[in-house]
Amino acid sequence: MAVDNEDDDSSDEEYIGKNKKKPAAKKTAKKKPAAAAAKKPPAKKSAAKKKSGDAMTFEEMKAEKAKDIDVKKLNNPQSFPDDGPYVEPVGIDATGGIVEGIIGGMVQKVGKLLLASTKLEEEERNDGELEFPLKLNTACSGTDAPSIALGLVKECLDRLSAENEKDGGTGDHGFEYEHNMSCELEPFKQAYISRNFPDTKLFPDITKLTGGKTVTDVYGRAQTIPESNLFIAGTSCKDFSMLKSSHRKDIEDKGTSGETFLAAVEYLEQEQPKMAIFENVQNAPWEKMQEYIEGRIDLKDRNDAK
Repeated sequence: MAVDNEDDDSSDEEYIGKNKKKPAAKKTAKKKPAAAAAKKPPAKKSAAKKKSGDAMTFEEMKAEKAKDIDVKKLNNPQSFPDDGPYVEPVGIDATGGIVEGIIGGMVQKVGKLLLASTKLEEEERNDGELEFPLKLNTACSGTDAPSIALGLVKECLDRLSAENEKDGGTGDHGFEYEHNMSCELEPFKQAYISRNFPDTKLFPDITKLTGGKTVTDVYGRAQTIPESNLFIAGTSCKDFSMLKSSHRKDIEDKGTSGETFLAAVEYLEQEQPKMAIFENVQNAPWEKMQEYIEGRIDLKDRNDAK
């Protein structure tokens, strides 16, 4: 068998020497790697196509949203620390655009009326019920959504006023606000407010806002209640919604809902803001609450009012 193999090799060498070419079988064997290499680019294309078609992850959406947000301009006119891992300005997450879109749509409808007022004389512009800047005080503040909403309204009006200036307007919409006070009992909500609204006075208990010249804030300091022309309170709803029991407590039943609401009314009587907005559940005793707010039920008679 060894002799036969040597004879075969010599015949191959003679054939190559004469023709200077390799057998066809060997050519076919060399083409196979080239054919395999040619199939690689389509595989890469299909992988790229799959990647572009995939839905974005939450982290990718968050990063994309963050590119369009200037943290220093959020919640105007609040100021934020330059650095620090505990600052959590609203609007960074991917769902922030939903709220911005809702408020932006409302501003588009109503904002042009406000912009039209910029063409009036200064005296005529100040004839409304509210004066600017709005001076916001909140109680049972939670995460202080009213301040966040006012900040978004101002941002939308800034964009509208830029368009209005091109059409001959002044470019000054006149909408300014100050967030001067918050009042919140829950410690973790106090932490949120102090991080996101660092220049706002923060008090811990709505039932202790009245009755003295100064009020102790969450840091133990004696403070005066800042001036306000807009008061917003979302007083406790647990007793009114029957979340704590099957029996709905009324205002005078000394539950948390009644106490916080009556404290808010005491604040109205003492501070006399030009406008007040109350938020609560649908099942709350709104008619009686209105009577207290309007003064038809005197606070000193609260124990007898049923």
